Amino acid sequence: MSKEDLKNLRRSLGMTQADFGVWMAEQINATQPETLQQVRPYTRQKVNAWESGQLSVPAKAELVLLRRQLADKDAEIQKLRQRRRQKPKQ
Repeated sequence: MSKEDLKNLRRSLGMTQADFGVWMAEQINATQPETLQQVRPYTRQKVNAWESGQLSVPAKAELVLLRRQLADKDAEIQKLRQRRRQKPKQ
């Protein structure tokens, strides 16, 4: 995911950089086994560094973002399929 995509996603979720850092840690912690150490919330400065390209997004966070993109694409596909089914045959 590009830094622009990351910023656009955060904005589309209506989150500040600080909120996004908390949300990201929650998403990571929800998907990993309890035996692994919990990820602490990312700071606003860390999210800013991701969005500016100064730092790479951690792999665990990339997985969350990729899952989100896949879920969004799946929803788009489902909507297109529903529209096709609803179109009257000519």
